[in-house]
Amino acid sequence: AGRLLAKRLVGYTSSEAFRKKGICFGQLEQRDKAIDCFNTAIEIDPSYYRAYVSRAYVYSLYKEHKKAINDCNTAIRINSDNANGYGMRAQIYTEMRRLNDAIADYSRAISADPKDTENYVFRAYIFASKGLYQYPKDPSAQF
Repeated sequence: AGRLLAKRLVGYTSSEAFRKKGICFGQLEQRDKAIDCFNTAIEIDPSYYRAYVSRAYVYSLYKEHKKAINDCNTAIRINSDNANGYGMRAQIYTEMRRLNDAIADYSRAISADPKDTENYVFRAYIFASKGLYQYPKDPSAQF
């Protein structure tokens, strides 16, 4: 699917088109092509925070945590209501075992977009892994 979409986006020059093409290359595990597309999206529109978050994701796949965190920070500076920026940074902090920072960012992501249940799940997982949440002894208990 990623290869087909990347071919369809040839000739499109908007920052969104380059971001989507970068996502496709990321899914195809073509890091350099993905990063180049995100860079182009940012050159076209430096305030396009979604390109920074997408590039951060690819950096995180390759354990380039410092670059990924920097991109998340930039995305958040551009749009402080950006739940994806906080959520992505929280994922990176989790990979780095900076769990308190991850919890704080998941909480910020939840505040920015309370309907995105993924952030609740990931935050709860960290709480449970730190022993801060007790599962009910009776599995049929209501939450």
